[in-house]
Amino acid sequence: MKLLSPLGHALFRLLLCAAGPLDGGGGGGQKKNVVTNPYDKNNNNNAAAAAASNNDRDDNNNNIIINNNNGGQRDAPRSAALQSNVARALSTLGGDTAAIDLLNYYLVHVLNVDDINTIDLSLIGDDMESFLTGYSYYLRNTNIPHNHKRYIERPDLEPTSYLMHSSLTGYLSKAIQLMKELFPDDEFLGDAKAMENISGAKFEKACKRAQSKKDYSFGQESKIGLYRRARYGIVDPYIPHWSHLVNCDEICKQMLLKTKINDITERMAEKRLQLVLTYHGVARSGEAQYVDWKDSWYNSYFDSLDALWQEMKTLNKYVLSFVPNKDGYLTDVFHALGTFFVVGKGLYRTPNDKGKMSTKIIPYLSEGMKEGGVARFLTRALRNNLHPDVPKEQKATLSGVSLRIAGVTEMAAGNVGVSSSHARSGHKLFDTNQKHYTDEMDPFTGMPAAKCLAGWTNYFGDVSLPQLSCLEVSEEVINKLIDHLAPISLPDFLPNGRLRPILLASIASLLMYDEDVIRDLKTVDNAVSLALRRAFKETKIVDPRARSDDPVATLKLWGQLIRKDFHDRNPDFQSLTDSSNSTQVVNSINHIGSVVSNLQQENRELKALVTSMAASMEGERAESRNERRENALLRQEVAVLSNQVGKLLRMYNPQFLPPSPQRTLDVTASPPAESSRKRPPVESEATTASKRTAPTNDNEEATTLVDTENSSVAASLPPTAASSTKNTTLTLERNYNGVDADQQQGGTSLRSIVVEAYRDRCFQPDVSFTPGRMKRPARFTEKKKYEYCLQLFNAVVTEDHITSLNNPELNLTDVENVAAIISKACLERLQELDPKKSNKVTDGYTGVGLRVQKIIAEGVYPNLKLRLDAGQQRLNFGGSKAN
Repeated sequence: MKLLSPLGHALFRLLLCAAGPLDGGGGGGQKKNVVTNPYDKNNNNNAAAAAASNNDRDDNNNNIIINNNNGGQRDAPRSAALQSNVARALSTLGGDTAAIDLLNYYLVHVLNVDDINTIDLSLIGDDMESFLTGYSYYLRNTNIPHNHKRYIERPDLEPTSYLMHSSLTGYLSKAIQLMKELFPDDEFLGDAKAMENISGAKFEKACKRAQSKKDYSFGQESKIGLYRRARYGIVDPYIPHWSHLVNCDEICKQMLLKTKINDITERMAEKRLQLVLTYHGVARSGEAQYVDWKDSWYNSYFDSLDALWQEMKTLNKYVLSFVPNKDGYLTDVFHALGTFFVVGKGLYRTPNDKGKMSTKIIPYLSEGMKEGGVARFLTRALRNNLHPDVPKEQKATLSGVSLRIAGVTEMAAGNVGVSSSHARSGHKLFDTNQKHYTDEMDPFTGMPAAKCLAGWTNYFGDVSLPQLSCLEVSEEVINKLIDHLAPISLPDFLPNGRLRPILLASIASLLMYDEDVIRDLKTVDNAVSLALRRAFKETKIVDPRARSDDPVATLKLWGQLIRKDFHDRNPDFQSLTDSSNSTQVVNSINHIGSVVSNLQQENRELKALVTSMAASMEGERAESRNERRENALLRQEVAVLSNQVGKLLRMYNPQFLPPSPQRTLDVTASPPAESSRKRPPVESEATTASKRTAPTNDNEEATTLVDTENSSVAASLPPTAASSTKNTTLTLERNYNGVDADQQQGGTSLRSIVVEAYRDRCFQPDVSFTPGRMKRPARFTEKKKYEYCLQLFNAVVTEDHITSLNNPELNLTDVENVAAIISKACLERLQELDPKKSNKVTDGYTGVGLRVQKIIAEGVYPNLKLRLDAGQQRLNFGGSKAN
């Protein structure tokens, strides 16, 4: 191969320079006068002041001119200055692109300025030390994935490998070399000792030391905040816009719509709780994984939940207090906790292989995903649960960082003091002597910020949690209700546990906002409302004040009582007295203005609603007039037909008719004997269904649902036919795993199969894991795999299990315990029978069905035969023909 001549070599290098690096996502060529740099040139750990340039002088370095061998000149991107050194080998030129891409990412997405090819260079040159020190600090404290540009373009992907200190050192040295080319006379760049401090052995040592503490937010930087709610919302239904839907309230609403009971697949309850905790904590995206119940407590003085919060980057810990929202449940911490407790079974934990039980508030974040995946888990949850009307291209503008941006902004807009806002977000106070005496474990410091984020205006007034005590019912009734709502295996939440008040407040929040949830989601079949109604019906709690024997009426009454008590104890207003100071007077005036503004807002919404209802009513009136005209015409036609029928009847004389050769149908005759029927009567099916659903306790009445559509049809028939239809009206059997009809049940495990079967009385009067007794729910599309699960149950169940399941008086926690034991026994049996000793530990229906099927297919025939009820046909498993 002939080597390139010097001229050809120079031309080839010129082409490389003209091509330039790939676009780093920078903006246009507008000049910016101010850039905020988050790093202090005197202290690498502190934020620095902005580097500003107010002069309009022309910078000679803003345009790079490259001379070729022909004496001509042409403009080239500034980043091409790295390739202008002819002494460099061609093999090293390709590595410059990745370094330039990362530098541009830092400029555009972290510093929010233009990329290196379009930025006003004076913004960098005026304080080169701060710029390079900040970039060095960013590289050593951020986990940057391999092929990082791919993750910028595809933020939904999750990195698996990251750059080590050697690669980071190379990236930093290329950035420094580019700065030397662009600023040859800069004093800081010429200081060898200063360069060694930010890029040499100290930089490598800092990278190694910070490796385990690095931030996993690369590719998730956001320039916009995700606020709690839009200021106006969609008041005018005729001029909607998607921008009003980009807020935490709307995202939480979409999550609630998708929430399912005991969902182990989508985990919407966990996602919403992580969002709410991160927003109220003004925290980084992944820090919710560290919050632990053992480091949390009920603060009886402030009536709040206090938790020890840990930062990801510094591992510092400080106390955060959580209070309920002034209004609105969507981002309320206690409503999110209650949803997690009831729908997500968040207080029920099973020991691991070492016999230890997780006490994390959200165990899945610390046990169910890889390190660094928590931040991306939240970012994907935000983007995937935006309102459908929000354009897809807007998703990339949001990330977990958006919550922290919005929190800081809302505290500043709410005029929260610097000390309180810093205590809430975990940022350090200014370098003053006072910061050395600040107690980060004092919950009062951050309490004003906590109330601001929850929507309160009087930051120094008392805020109380929603209480069940205002219902004035016995503790026994409350405990009975909670036992049917939330299974508990954490001792701190039992009746005498130290965190029991948090559980009571969370349940009270669910009851208080139940009607709001139904109104906002436009359905009573949401997972939260279904769980509440099922618990009230199972416990048969009836409050005489509800003036109804329906437990749902008691549920509604209790919600109204809790709401009234909550508003009475939280006026968000401090009464003025003779000793009131100027601050209290100002707060009172501000409160009056806020109340007036809210009333005006509600008045506008009511006017819009009245206008809409008036238009709808006018339309209904027009339809009513049309219906009345049609009815009049129909009555005229019926009168004509009746007259004609009367004439025919008067003309009818049976003696002149010839005898009929066929037997006539006598409608008054008694029905034929049962033995002459080819199929059993419908009444017997109804009787069988009612017997199956009848409770075992003679003192209890069976709750039956009647097909109202058939009843209305029967009422319109003649007396004889109506009586016959009345006798054949079916009593609808309660649907096994009842929420399946509304698709509110989440992914199913072996444990949930047993729990739901117990709640639907499938183990009464005796326990039998058979298809005839354990009906396959609608969502189980593969019948064979479900039968494999039942076969496995029969193989491992013991007499103790049968005795426990046959007891109709178990509470939900006891049922969960028995189901967990049976589920664990099933997995252990599979582990014994699996020839390959699979490490798969899932107890989900799909995984178990596949494993049993695999064992049978490989010729291993364990004792997994189904016990058959009398008269039931034997099922065929494993290819062997059953008798």
